[in-house]
Amino acid sequence: MDPVAEEARMDVRRGWQRAALLFFVVLALASPFGPMVLIGVPLLVLIGTGGIRSVPAFMVTVLTMVVVMLGATDDLWYLERAWALVAGGIFAALAVGVPSWPLASRALAAVGSTFALFAAYLGLRPAGWQSVDWSVTGTIEAGYQGALDLMILAREGQPLDPVFVTSMMWLKETTIHVFPARLALQTVGALAAAWWVYLRIVRSNERFGSLRQFRFNDHLVWLMIAGLAIMALRPVGGVGRIGANLAVFMGGLYALRGLGVFVFLNGGLTWIGITLVTIGLFFFAPLLVGFMLIIGVADTWLDVRTRVSAAAG
Repeated sequence: MDPVAEEARMDVRRGWQRAALLFFVVLALASPFGPMVLIGVPLLVLIGTGGIRSVPAFMVTVLTMVVVMLGATDDLWYLERAWALVAGGIFAALAVGVPSWPLASRALAAVGSTFALFAAYLGLRPAGWQSVDWSVTGTIEAGYQGALDLMILAREGQPLDPVFVTSMMWLKETTIHVFPARLALQTVGALAAAWWVYLRIVRSNERFGSLRQFRFNDHLVWLMIAGLAIMALRPVGGVGRIGANLAVFMGGLYALRGLGVFVFLNGGLTWIGITLVTIGLFFFAPLLVGFMLIIGVADTWLDVRTRVSAAAG
């Protein structure tokens, strides 16, 4: 078999694996914002920068526009589309303006800039943040209550275990408390997923990148240290919430970086490996995420992949 053709085939297969992992991350980090909106709006912005030059691009554009327009047009509907539009616009501008930047750097810069812009906008409005928090809290509470109602219905009206209900209530409050961090992580994944789709339908000759090389600026570790320090001081109010969200956001990034180191050392990640990781997240999420988090943080100082590559060379 032609080595060039075989390499191209393997790259396509690895690309689908990376895409599957990305879409799983976006869905698993479900925030009150719809995952398809967070992917779809930036995708439309990216397609707009390159133009619709093929039938697949046209079909994807139409389908994405339909998906983005679905839903009841309440305050949250407008908020999530405004968020996705700003994040997607900044990401597309960085893709055009600084194409040498890695995907992770563009996505993180876009999310950070979007948070800064929304914080400034909401800060200038009376009760701006409170109204957003109220809308998000109501959506999350409705989702958890709906899940409990379905469980009671499945049990033919029998009450649920009080311990289980208490655990669900704690999980609900935690989800509300750290929804900004979950949204930030979900947006990073959504921007990467939109970029993958864009490359597939517009730039078919350009490679997406590899999870095994996923990394970000090492100085961002100070954000995690700051978050943990704030949490250790146990301040009340908004400061404590900022610390918790910083710690959760950076913890998620470092867990993904640890997974990248693991994939690098393992020589890749097959469909079987993706399946095992998915099962592990369902049944042993704290243990698995904690293990990857430790590897990711350690890589900040050890730079394992560079050392291994230098030793192999």
